[in-house]
Formats: sequence, structure tokens, C-alpha cells
Amino acid sequence: MPNIKFLWRVEIKIKPFVVTITLNPALDKTIILDQLKIGNKNYIKNLTTNPGGNGINIAKTLKEFDIDSVVTGFNAGENGEILLDLMYKEKIDMQFMEIPGETKINLKIIEWGKNSITEINEHGFYVSYDDVNKFMMKLSKLLEKANFLVLSGNLPLGISDDIYFDIINMANKKKIKTILNAEGSAFNNGIKASPYSIKLNTSKLEILCGRRFFKMKDIIKSVKNIMKRNNIKIVIMSMYKVGVLIINEDKIIKTKTLPIIPVSNDAKSDSMIAAFIYSIFNDCSLEETAKIITSAEIITALKSGSRICTKKEVIEFNDHVEIERIL
Repeated sequence: MPNIKFLWRVEIKIKPFVVTITLNPALDKTIILDQLKIGNKNYIKNLTTNPGGNGINIAKTLKEFDIDSVVTGFNAGENGEILLDLMYKEKIDMQFMEIPGETKINLKIIEWGKNSITEINEHGFYVSYDDVNKFMMKLSKLLEKANFLVLSGNLPLGISDDIYFDIINMANKKKIKTILNAEGSAFNNGIKASPYSIKLNTSKLEILCGRRFFKMKDIIKSVKNIMKRNNIKIVIMSMYKVGVLIINEDKIIKTKTLPIIPVSNDAKSDSMIAAFIYSIFNDCSLEETAKIITSAEIITALKSGSRICTKKEVIEFNDHVEIERIL
């Protein structure tokens, strides 16, 4: 397969506007230590605090790709004020709904020189039934100017696991393309509303199908069945160390790239989704799209905390991604 070259377009026919949903945002505190000594005193080499949440990471990456977006969801308390301040400094547009409680803190401990990340996460605030109804009305108005809607991340306490299903139905009625990347029953229920695209990985597919996968042909067959059963147009799938799989109604493409030791797994799926949206707005072929999203995943995986790829880095890395097979 020859190496695919393509132009990075600067003009987009329809002005893109993306709404990303982060129902349970966080303050991500990343601590770097020489070594984590359990039961002993530890000294911090470096500490960073970033706005956390899949939808926030996606918005940050979209900004790098010159695509306008707004983050919406719930936010609360003093931690919430810090979150808004950090997002303001990063020039991320946001329209959160303030509720009682406290936005959670996620603590990530990285041991310097080791491929080891320990996470200690809070559950976050409780969202009432009335707050959910108010949010749905707010979201409906916000979607009036959107081309894309991204639903990602876990749910806060109090919210039904049908919420992604309900939101996707709302977006479908407004003819807005939706991308779903979630976990558990919220993801399983959301798929039934027929999102435009979903983001998978091998473990998520195995949970969804209730079986283990050892052969690529079985993975492809199962993904195709999910797409057909739920009227999903395109699936993006991380294959851990072996590349990325992207499937639409006509093509199946797999990429491969240089082996890496990831520094963080925090935002790589979010960067992939943002790069995918960029590819769609720029009318990229599926082959081009596969290379772009693979580059975005790899670059972000090599960064600590919730740092994300830049457009320049993706362009430069793109030649290192190969199309391994097209079925």
C-alpha cells in the first residue's frame, strides 16, 4: 500500500460548531514522583492541575484544529470555580449549569521513568431530577447552531443511564451528527438511539458482546453487526499497541505505527474524536481520516496528564502512520 499524501485544507465549506458534553467534570491533579512508596512519606517532583473531563479534552483539541466548540454539562462548588478559571485561561468556550455540591478531584500519580499510573478519583456531585430536566432544555437551545454533538465520559450520581439515549434522540431529531464514547450501561443504552459514530476499544467491545476476541475477522464481524443492528454509520476502534481500526458502511481500514511506551491514557481517545471531527469537516477520505486519528492518539499518549496533541504535531507525525490493510 503506497503512503497516502493529502492536503491539510484551510477552508471548510460549512462553518463547523461542535457541542461537547461533560456531565461529570473534574479537576485533574497529576503528581510525578521518583517512586511511590506505599505507607511512607513521598516527595513530589512536579504537580499540575488541569480541567478534566472527556468533553473538555475534546474541546481543547478542537481548538488546536481551529474548530469552534462549546463544553456543557454540570459544575459545582469551589472546585467548579477553579475549573472555570482554568478553562477560561485556556480560552475554552463553556456553558455549564451550576448545581449544588462540589466538582470532583481526580488524582493521578506517575512514577518517574516507569510505565505506572495510579489513579484516585472522587465520585463527584449528585444531580437531581429537576436539574436534569433543566439541563435538557438548555441543551436543546444550544444544539440549534451545532453540526456535531459529542457525548463522552462517566455519569454523575443521580443521573439515569438512559440519558445518552435521550440526548442522542434529541440530536437526531435536529439532524445533528452524534459521537458516543462512554462506558457501561450508559454506553450500551446510548448505542440503541443510533448515534452517527461510536468510539470503541477491544475491552469495551468484549464487554458489549459478552465474549473475548482473538482474531481480527471476529472483531470486524462483531463491529459490523453492532453497526447494522443500531444504524451506526462509522466506528473508530483503538487496538492498543497494534493500531487503529476504522469502519464505515463501505470500507474497513486498519493502521499501524511505531511502537511506543505511553506516558498517559487520559486524553488519547478524546484527541482521536476531535481529529475525526476535523477529518469529516475537511471531507477527508477514510484512509486520510485513519492516519489523522492514529497520529492524534499516538502523540497524545506520549504526553503526561491531560495534555493533548496539536495540529502541527499531527501533520508532522502523519507520515509515520501506515495503512496496514483494507478489507
